[in-house]
Formats: sequence, structure tokens, C-alpha cells
Amino acid sequence: MKDYIKVFAVFALLLLAIPAVAFYWGKAASKDGESSSQMSFSETDTVTILNNSTGELSKSSLRDYLIGCILAQLPPDSPPEAAKAQAVLCRTYIFSRRQSELSSPDPSLKGADVSDDSSKYFAFFTQEQAREFYGDEYQQAYDNAAAAVDSTAGLYIDYQGAPVIPAYHQLNCGRTESSQALWGVELPYLVSVESPYDTESEDYEKVTAFTPQELAARLNASFGADFGEQLPDENCFSLTATENTASVLTVSFTAGGEEYRLTGEQFASCLGLSSCCFEISFSDGEFSIRTVGSGHMVGLSLYGARRMAENGFDSNEILTHYFPETSIKSLETAAAH
Repeated sequence: MKDYIKVFAVFALLLLAIPAVAFYWGKAASKDGESSSQMSFSETDTVTILNNSTGELSKSSLRDYLIGCILAQLPPDSPPEAAKAQAVLCRTYIFSRRQSELSSPDPSLKGADVSDDSSKYFAFFTQEQAREFYGDEYQQAYDNAAAAVDSTAGLYIDYQGAPVIPAYHQLNCGRTESSQALWGVELPYLVSVESPYDTESEDYEKVTAFTPQELAARLNASFGADFGEQLPDENCFSLTATENTASVLTVSFTAGGEEYRLTGEQFASCLGLSSCCFEISFSDGEFSIRTVGSGHMVGLSLYGARRMAENGFDSNEILTHYFPETSIKSLETAAAH
């Protein structure tokens, strides 16, 4: 079987770009403290998708869209309760996106709810893309995704009458991160919670080597940090951890007489690291960067959800663990208020 976990980790990494968008729609949906539940959304609605390359709009039933999200986000052998949790998360996402576009439309979407740009919006596959990706295993993958969507029909994650910001990531360092620590926005349901299974993953830790020349070239290209002939050495980088977090760092260094101060996310993105939880060492003329986890570490852990499901937790228990203070509600209930 194809190594789906590593393939899907790429999509989870792309989610590093989503938070800025997510907070925009979160604010729009709760503007002036008003509940946005009056903007009804139902299981029979369609989802409009912008094709970025052609500029064309297409429509999909909500069911087909959610199945496409599951196919693009989870391996086909994921435990049913983990797949159901992801189905509810994805329905929450498109419900929230619909509310955002009704409240404050994004002109670049041309009237769509989302686009196929997975660096900004949830990854999903069309049926054609899924068939190509899964090959002979397509039917199994499709049936599993469809079962997860159908068995959770109408359900979404609610916080005080509005859908949550449904952040998720591939893997964390044993605890999720809070939205306050990582993005500077405090949300009661995006706080740090334990996720101990993550440390057991074979992909928990990764070490990447860089020569001083490689580091200098990347930092120069991304931030204009011109090291000149004075290449980075063992004393170049200073890492400062944000208080009360496990993974949020600030990276400071000097290049060409100018001081630079980057967030851990900026540094990780520049170097293509799997997360912003890392440490840097220097030996034998080479930098080694040890990274743990994968993704931004806020919200639901895909790996943690799979392991929780394997250990007997149901989808509601998984979701309310990673999104405390929330409840699982029905779209019909939201539309009635």
C-alpha cells in the first residue's frame, strides 16, 4: 500500500497558511457579538469552488465536497471514528466559510465558497483526482469516506451558537498549541491540550542538515538577510521560546550588521521544516535542525485522532477533546435559530 501518511502530511503542512484566513472569517461571523446562525446552511446545499488555474466556478453537492475533503486528508485505512471526526470538522469548515462569504465576500473568490488552492483552503479531491491518486484502492477509499460523511450528516462543531474555526494538523509534540500562543488570537476552544499518542509516531522527529551556504542563501532569498562573506556559524542563531508554550519560538540572528527577528513559523517556512517546534545545533561545519511534529499544532491532531479512535474513543469524544468547551450540533438546529 502506498505510504499515504507521508503524502497527506504535505497537505497538513500547507495548512500553515490557513490561520490568517480562518481568523478573518471567525471575526466576520461574530461581528459585533451577533450570532451568524441566521445564515442557514443545510446538508442539501451546494458548494461553489473556484478553479484557480482557469478562473472557472463549479458546483458540488455538500456530500460530494465532504467526501472529496476526506479523500484528500485521510488515509483510506483510518479508523471509522477518526474519519467521522474529520467529516464533522470539514462540514464545520464549509459552514463557517459560507457564513464568512455571506458576511464579507472575498472578491478574489468570484462568488465561490472556496478555491482549489490548498495552501489557503481545505484540501479536497475531485472524483477524478481521487481515482488517479488511489488507483486500485479508490473504491475502498471512497466507500470509507462516504460512510464517514453519511453517518455524521448535518453535524458540526459549535461554540456558543457559531461554528468553530476548525484548525487541524498532522502531528504535534505531545500537546497541541493554543491559538493565542501561535497566532495572537485567544479562542476558548483552541487551547493547548494533551495529545500523548503523537510522540509515538515514527514521523514524530526529523533532522535536516544545512550547510552555512545553504542557510545563508535561503534566508537571503526570503528576508533579504545578506551574510556576505561572514557565513552563519555556531553562534549565529538565538532561539527564544514563547512563555507557556512547547513549540512557539522566535529566531534572532545578525547578517551584514543588521539584526533579524523571525517567528518560528517564518523560519520553518523558509527552510521547509515540518513544524515550528525545532532546535538548531552546529557540528563539523554543518547545521542540524531537529524538528518534532508536523504542521501548526493547533486544533485537532490527525495522528492523535486516529490513535484515540483505535483506543475506543468515538468521534464526539475526539472532537470535544481537541476543541474543549464546544459541542456537536446539527445544521437543522442552527437553521432554526
